[in-house]
Amino acid sequence: MTDYSPTVRQRRLARVLRDLRDERERTASDVTRELGWSVTKLTRLEAGQMSKPQLGEVGKLLDLYGVVGDEREKILDLVRQARVRGWWHGYSDSMPTGYATYVGLEAEATGVWNYEPSTLPGLLQTPDYSRALMTARGAGLSEEQIRARVELRQQRQRRLSEGLRLWAILPQEALARCVGGPAVMLRQVEHLLEVGRLENVTLQVVPLDIGAVPASGPFAVLRFEHDLDPEVVYCETPGGGLWVETADEVASFMLDFQRLIAVSASSADTLNVLAKRADELGGGAG
Repeated sequence: MTDYSPTVRQRRLARVLRDLRDERERTASDVTRELGWSVTKLTRLEAGQMSKPQLGEVGKLLDLYGVVGDEREKILDLVRQARVRGWWHGYSDSMPTGYATYVGLEAEATGVWNYEPSTLPGLLQTPDYSRALMTARGAGLSEEQIRARVELRQQRQRRLSEGLRLWAILPQEALARCVGGPAVMLRQVEHLLEVGRLENVTLQVVPLDIGAVPASGPFAVLRFEHDLDPEVVYCETPGGGLWVETADEVASFMLDFQRLIAVSASSADTLNVLAKRADELGGGAG
């Protein structure tokens, strides 16, 4: 297992290649004509859409741009790292379309700001809660696919013990539902209490009585340590995931998150809400 995400390296490589072309004031048509490539090929490379970028092809670009020495070797090293399979590759067959990209970015994010309007975030779910949720919603999923998705979700949660900063806004209605039954839900709420006490985790519950919630979701804002890896937003929809990457649009989602923080219970009050819910479930879980 690598200690970096090849998905993040693909995204970083794409940004570096775009910047190099812009700095040299070359159009995509100019570059592809000189290299004998299609414009589509260069576009995919500069968009990070090649899961295994070729050293030789990137080398030709660097020759054209006159990149030599240490700078050249650093870029080629990015290519080598981008070609490595991530630990999540083994779950590819069971993942929703496009979800591998999110898992790959999350694997190296330093912070995640997550809002879920109807369920609990995957990074906080217990295996039994995940399984019950997927069984109810995953029409057409085989038992093996559900098992793999639950396992993938648990693997992702290792990042919390590694210091990933998580700020999650939780809907109170998700706590009110007994997903999987009282016993499963009790363990889930107890888990939220445990995780919510970690220094790198902040949980806030959106009360039912606030009326209209000042944001739509679900969405997750991912932040990275490296300057070449700007913040990105992942929006989950019934038709698949959507990505938001422009600075203005990302800022708009962060503004929505700030609005959610303002109307939600404080982290301390949220722990009290969770403790009360655990007491309620404890009386009916036996």
